[in-house]
Amino acid sequence: MIEQQPDMKVATLQAEIRDKIGYEPSYKKTWMGKQFTIEKIFGRWEESYGRLRKFMHAIVNYNPDTVVAIEDDPHWIEGRLDGNVRVFDRMFWAFQQSIEGFKFCRPVIFVDGTFLYGKYSGCILCATGLDGNNMIFPLAFTLVEKEDSDNWGWFMNCLRLNVTDREELCVISDRHIGIKRAMQKDWWQPPSANHRYCIRHILSNYNTKFNNTDMKEALRTAANQNQKRKFYDAMNKIREVSPKTFEWALKIPLETWTRSHDGGKRYGSMTTNTIESINGMLKGFRALPVIAMIEKIFYQCANYFDIRRMTYLDQMQMGHTFTHACAEVIRNNEMKAARHRVTRFSNETLVFEVRTTGTGNKQVVKLIEGTCTCGKFQEMRIPCSHAIAACLSKSIDYDQYVNTYYTLEHTLKCYGSMFNPLGHSDYWPEPDGKPLIPDMQRIRKKGRPRSSRIQNEMDWRASKVSSTSKNHCTICEKSGHNKQTCIVRRC
Repeated sequence: MIEQQPDMKVATLQAEIRDKIGYEPSYKKTWMGKQFTIEKIFGRWEESYGRLRKFMHAIVNYNPDTVVAIEDDPHWIEGRLDGNVRVFDRMFWAFQQSIEGFKFCRPVIFVDGTFLYGKYSGCILCATGLDGNNMIFPLAFTLVEKEDSDNWGWFMNCLRLNVTDREELCVISDRHIGIKRAMQKDWWQPPSANHRYCIRHILSNYNTKFNNTDMKEALRTAANQNQKRKFYDAMNKIREVSPKTFEWALKIPLETWTRSHDGGKRYGSMTTNTIESINGMLKGFRALPVIAMIEKIFYQCANYFDIRRMTYLDQMQMGHTFTHACAEVIRNNEMKAARHRVTRFSNETLVFEVRTTGTGNKQVVKLIEGTCTCGKFQEMRIPCSHAIAACLSKSIDYDQYVNTYYTLEHTLKCYGSMFNPLGHSDYWPEPDGKPLIPDMQRIRKKGRPRSSRIQNEMDWRASKVSSTSKNHCTICEKSGHNKQTCIVRRC
């Protein structure tokens, strides 16, 4: 069971053992058995660090141009300096297949971090992208001790210098000070890159400070408006109800958290929720020794690339031109276009005024510039309903205005580079550098790891019960106390 699902909870293991052999071991005994099993299957923690250089060297050897950067320090053992080993500090890696494939993804990067739950404390910082079908694209990983400014800065620097050799990038993240400082360096500054904030984190920061869910949702509505006119209308309503909320929101640069002022850098992505899928993938690996964890990530990415490549190839052979996600947007816009009325203003420059039947709203479409005053055309790079209506009025093929990022041919190139197997470890070449050992000061203490970032409502555990009934007794099944203080137990 552990081999198939390393993150299986101890309580689940207890239940499985009880169902299979009719005996339920204690929680502690089951936990110890799980740790023993993990070491038996995936190797001991210290040995895993010792073989880390060789394993990463094998990945680079069989998958050339994969980027790996390991930082280490000399190690003191029992008061003396041992020159034959080094203490592991942190490691960055990005597979060559991801680096090449990202050139065909939209220029948007999502970054976030997640805890490790093994014997040694640590975090994995991740960067992901999106392909033309809005599918997650794994880009880069970093193994560090904790989420702090130094480690975030190192990760962002490695990411920019080794992986994202593109202009007009957009990075979406929370407001961690380490990310903000890294983005202020020359190689991240516009026009090379733009920093945008996850609206989910912005709203959670607001609700932590003000604890006002109504205004939180009002801010969400304002942030998601495509048109500046509608954004300011929403903000004026907020100012009438809560001037403090209005002032708090305007202190944050508008281009970092609103769609109306974004300039199309986000391609419509307002949150880092996409990276949660990567965190979900890592969830099953986070309690494993370091090599086992990285190996799982390697094979998971290889399998993911293979599935995506075959899926898009099959769709192309069936005659599809655009990805399913793009085709769905076009179909919805086609239906809306039927309710529009078009007035042509310039046959040469293809300028139109489009009026929506019923509401009477008017939008100006400029096909040559690829813009519409609704904001959706230039944001998504997919013709909005007004642009489609304008094209239909002139018998123009509106597919030509769909950005190439959304074509199946272009999306298939994201997964064009195939992963190469590693083979048996006996055939791996020997690496340069001295063997690594873990930092004994990083042995994880009991309990959940602490984050260095400020906690907000996103970190609070949602509860459907009142504060007076948080404790639940497993003996009498009543709320307000636990089994240790239960009167029934005492009797």
